[in-house]
Amino acid sequence: SGYPARNPYQDYTAMYYTAKKISSILSSNNWPGMPARSFVDKWGGNDAAVREADQVAWNLVAMGSFADLGPYAASTPGLSAIFGNHLPPGMTGSSGSVNYPNAAVPVGASGKAIVPAMPRPMIDEICLNILPQSQTVDNIKKYRLLFTASYGVWLPPGYPTADFSQQSCDFFVGLTHLEYKVTEDNSTASAAQSDSQYLDNAVHGIKKMQAFLNTGSLPDPATGERRRTLLPIQNVVDPSLTPQFYARNGANFNSSPNGDVTFSTTGTVRVQMRMRLFVQSVSQAYAGQYKAPPSQLIPVWDKYDPGAVAASTSWNDSGPGSNLTSPFYPPSDDTDDCVEFDFKLDLSQFPDAGNPYTRSLWVADPRTGGSSKMWVPSWKDSAGNDQPTLLPTDTLGKTYNGATVAALANGYTLDKFGYVDMAPPSGTTANALPHPSIGLFSLVPTGMQRGIFGSTLKLQPSQSSAELPDWLLLDLFAPTISPSATSTGWADIAKMNSTAGKININAAIYPNSGNFTAPKRLVPLRALLNNTRAGQNTAQNIVDHTLASGGSTYAGTRKFYNYPGEICEIKGVADDTTVTDFVREATVRNFASTITTKSNTFCVWGVAQTIKKVSTNHQYGQYEKGDLVTGEKRFQAIVERYLWPGVDGVAGNGNVGAGGTYDSLTEGATQPGAAPTPTTATAYDWEKLDGPDPPTYPINSTDPANATMNSQYDPYNSKAQSRYTTSALEKANNPVSATMKYRVIYFKYLD
Repeated sequence: SGYPARNPYQDYTAMYYTAKKISSILSSNNWPGMPARSFVDKWGGNDAAVREADQVAWNLVAMGSFADLGPYAASTPGLSAIFGNHLPPGMTGSSGSVNYPNAAVPVGASGKAIVPAMPRPMIDEICLNILPQSQTVDNIKKYRLLFTASYGVWLPPGYPTADFSQQSCDFFVGLTHLEYKVTEDNSTASAAQSDSQYLDNAVHGIKKMQAFLNTGSLPDPATGERRRTLLPIQNVVDPSLTPQFYARNGANFNSSPNGDVTFSTTGTVRVQMRMRLFVQSVSQAYAGQYKAPPSQLIPVWDKYDPGAVAASTSWNDSGPGSNLTSPFYPPSDDTDDCVEFDFKLDLSQFPDAGNPYTRSLWVADPRTGGSSKMWVPSWKDSAGNDQPTLLPTDTLGKTYNGATVAALANGYTLDKFGYVDMAPPSGTTANALPHPSIGLFSLVPTGMQRGIFGSTLKLQPSQSSAELPDWLLLDLFAPTISPSATSTGWADIAKMNSTAGKININAAIYPNSGNFTAPKRLVPLRALLNNTRAGQNTAQNIVDHTLASGGSTYAGTRKFYNYPGEICEIKGVADDTTVTDFVREATVRNFASTITTKSNTFCVWGVAQTIKKVSTNHQYGQYEKGDLVTGEKRFQAIVERYLWPGVDGVAGNGNVGAGGTYDSLTEGATQPGAAPTPTTATAYDWEKLDGPDPPTYPINSTDPANATMNSQYDPYNSKAQSRYTTSALEKANNPVSATMKYRVIYFKYLD
């Protein structure tokens, strides 16, 4: 059915559980020192906000997964073909639909299918082309209407170059549902047709209105243009079929010019057309393994998807009476499962020159295009009235009511469109091992479910202490590290909880009152801010906790910092309102992985004395009157708080082979979101976890002998259980959670 043959030793659910965990965190209202609110509350507290938490979680997982693959190349968008769970119906994380294989995954409380933002070009305009063709019958001139579709494709700034000739980078637009009704005013003339076909059918969607692109690049290497028009094509499954059809009396979507000529030359004709589209790599495979998931579903919802039952191929059969896969059923706040054209044409204006009328639907931010209500009609005037006499001209990419497609619209800018790239910085060598700052997650879109154009996470003054600030999320992630400079260049592991090598923004020395007044420690902060937009002088504001305009007082911004992101509330860091959000956040974005609020080393000065107690003094833990000091030593010690890597001495949940290096993990990764595939029952190197903690993954108890593609049994989960539930932490090579320990790394007597 298009799914890859399952390897019984590979974890197919890691990304699902990661996104599910992030979604649950976004729904949490118990952030220490913060108002009792969640991000779901902040985003509205309604059904759309719950879906937004799931969407942001998937967006974070997707961007983080692709960031692990740099440097980006012209073929990078094609890797979207293998991003997904590849899970058949019945397995954890699957949507339960055979008709949308690997298309979208329900990960959180909403239970709704979520399509993550991918580093691929996107459709931002759907253009319906109507070509009237006249014929004189019994001295009466009549028309038939020929319909085709074309599409505007846009590559946002900051996205990797898309070379459509590369493997799985081709761009195919198809339909899973199409219906139309054309009626003439004051006449009985009408035509109607309806059909539903799905991605996993042999016909690969409906055979009409398709478009395809497998040549050229975006941006255009000659002009830099980031937008391109997709024109109608022959059916990619059956080249003998044409993409157009005639609206006239008769069965099916008939593409033959022979037949009834229905419409007269007076009055108006009303066109109603509903469609549901998908964007996919038509090759359907990457390295011969994976069925490509759609990078767009327009819209996501489908009222009649029959779920685990293959959809009917009969004409005018929309499916069962009710949807059998709730993840795809439209939510109450977004009830339409198709985009809809509904307009009138003045028949007296029909030309004989063969120029088509065009009517477009467009969306300013195509990332929000999974909802039908985000698509705006081009045939309305500024008052929202239909324009039947709108001249037959190409509407693609034109200005509508003062706004343009793929340009500024509704007050949002394009400067925070982007996808993280790990390419080595200019002037460095190929093995410089750059890794993106966790601050680049500020590019993650946060308005896809709520229909907010250009909405992203913000690393700025929060304006209100009543809501959770977005910068809280900086505390959820850790920068990736590599084991050595001779590494392959992939980001290998995340050393969570370790603050080694970071600069503590809590720069004050304690105690700093009473009999001990310490100097302000500004040098490390000045070094941090050197050559940034904030500048070295901002170090004083950080130490003094001087708030920016709009900065809010949270638990630490008046005494000490609890979260690294609190620096966003400080004057001079991210409060320049004369620049765009992307520029304003540059300082924090660049060093977010470099700062901490928890030191890993502490310098301790002490005095040790030997005391001879007099016979009448019995408080041996105190100095009492009459006691005699017989000796004294002053000393300095540096104590390190460190992440214990386990008995093997190697950080991370990896396995070290005989050569002293990792056997697996993500070093050498060539695909997003997937660990290397063990090939035998004993090749569990990448998943050897041990320690006393509960299992990281749920355990499925289905018979392990039945590890087939359609089984709910997950051998990874069951194998992992026996490896660490009975062992002791002190014997663990790879603890399943961070274990902090302390050691003295420097000691010196001062006299």
